[in-house]
Amino acid sequence: MNQAALWQSAIAIYTTPSMEALCLTLQDRYNIRVTILLWAVWLDQSQYEFDENFWLRSNQKITWRNFMIERLRALRRKLPKTKYDFNLRNSVKKLELTAERKLLEKLERLTQLHHPLKQQVNAESESYLSCYLSEHGAADYIEKIRRLAAIQ
Repeated sequence: MNQAALWQSAIAIYTTPSMEALCLTLQDRYNIRVTILLWAVWLDQSQYEFDENFWLRSNQKITWRNFMIERLRALRRKLPKTKYDFNLRNSVKKLELTAERKLLEKLERLTQLHHPLKQQVNAESESYLSCYLSEHGAADYIEKIRRLAAIQ
């Protein structure tokens, strides 16, 4: 697996038509963390077998990073959208994106260290995407995201 495969995949998934708007809707309505959503999609696309212990342990290890990303996002959203505040908003947005990238890099390392690839695809088995969306009461969006992200 090449370096930054998850980051590159996350960008590709997020920029899929309609995906950005859907991710932001899920973030605002269901408190979905987009970076975790994109990681879950990547795990499923890469055919990692669902492992609940791995999922729970990994999410516990990144709690602080999620907290920081959420604080940066909240700060950016509170800043006025005036031409005078444009540079400040942009600086905070860059910090937020850097934090998201660092989080995805950490998640990719955790995945490489602690998780074997799926041996055989089983459409009936639990997936990371369905687990994450179901945890947040957003299970109705599973198929739409699978379609947009082209998950088998």
